[in-house]
Amino acid sequence: EEEGDDKLDYPSAEDVHAYLSGPESPLGDGVNVGIVTGQASTKKALKERTETLESFRNGEIPVVVCTTVLEVGIDVPDADVVVVLGADCFGLATLHQLRGRIGRRYHVDNKGDAAPTCFFVRRESSSDNARSRLDNLAEVLDGFQVAEMDLSLRGPGSFVSLSQNGPMKLLDVASWSDEPLVLAAAREARRLHKDVISVAGGESEVLKHRLDAFERKVMNLSK
Repeated sequence: EEEGDDKLDYPSAEDVHAYLSGPESPLGDGVNVGIVTGQASTKKALKERTETLESFRNGEIPVVVCTTVLEVGIDVPDADVVVVLGADCFGLATLHQLRGRIGRRYHVDNKGDAAPTCFFVRRESSSDNARSRLDNLAEVLDGFQVAEMDLSLRGPGSFVSLSQNGPMKLLDVASWSDEPLVLAAAREARRLHKDVISVAGGESEVLKHRLDAFERKVMNLSK
């Protein structure tokens, strides 16, 4: 469940916790289910969250319902299963972080009864693009490849402003997924920047004026 997002077609963490702790729970009778959310604003709530995670870590609580507070800062090496509800509503980076919370001991020494398992649960009404995105993510485990996939799907975002996805409006880029081209462009940009600083006159001086004009354009758009 996304923190503060009331638009998802899924029950809240509290509702899921109540269901899994109730008489109709598919987990069966006597299974202790904990809950951890990011909305721990009091010392008492923070203490309870810490105690729940510690109980989960030492095996006293086998199942914990969490919001995306689980994404970072939680290290339970023996955790081996995670179920992500509404996976089609999350970004690839978040999903990759969530599945990275499990199987840590298995990946270190291959110990455990079975390989860790991550379930991405999507809505039936999710778009074809969302389904394809999850299918592709299921095939990719390397974080760098996930980042490349995310960039190609979402776009780099705006050069200025707060937009973190979509096309880059101020720069014409051939393809962000063409790594050799991007690296070659970066090398050329560094070379030209060095020439601008060290050489006066000629083409470098023209380039310097163009860069100055671009900088002024960026500054005007960012005001």
